[in-house]
Amino acid sequence: MKKIISILLFIFTSSIYSNEKKEVEDFLNKYFSSWSSGDIATYASLFHPSANIQFQDSAGNINNETLVQFIKNQKASIEQSPEKMVEIPLSKDLKFKDKICYAIVRWKLTTKSTNVTGVDHFVLSKVSGVWKIQFLYFYAE
Repeated sequence: MKKIISILLFIFTSSIYSNEKKEVEDFLNKYFSSWSSGDIATYASLFHPSANIQFQDSAGNINNETLVQFIKNQKASIEQSPEKMVEIPLSKDLKFKDKICYAIVRWKLTTKSTNVTGVDHFVLSKVSGVWKIQFLYFYAE
């Protein structure tokens, strides 16, 4: 009997993990596609209002931005770019712990004339049943 209960519990938890993994993968795809298409409203909606954003610049300095500053800077970057920018995820490493998902996403940013790769580190949590970005740390490689 214990073996049957263990198997059922394993199947049940695997199913939950599988569903959450798909939800997060879809969420991250939306993150990259909304940015690439310039849909800043959708992009901004993926962040929790109190999200923290940090990035490491090419000199190695760690910079902090409020969500409002970050969204404003992303919008300006997209609008002022002389070439269309497209950012795509290359790989996703997801770790679930309690109510949190830690996601490490390698990405490639392309324009007609350049290719840049980098990494985004996310802390995601479900807020009212919807995944939101609580923390983002990113850098170009």
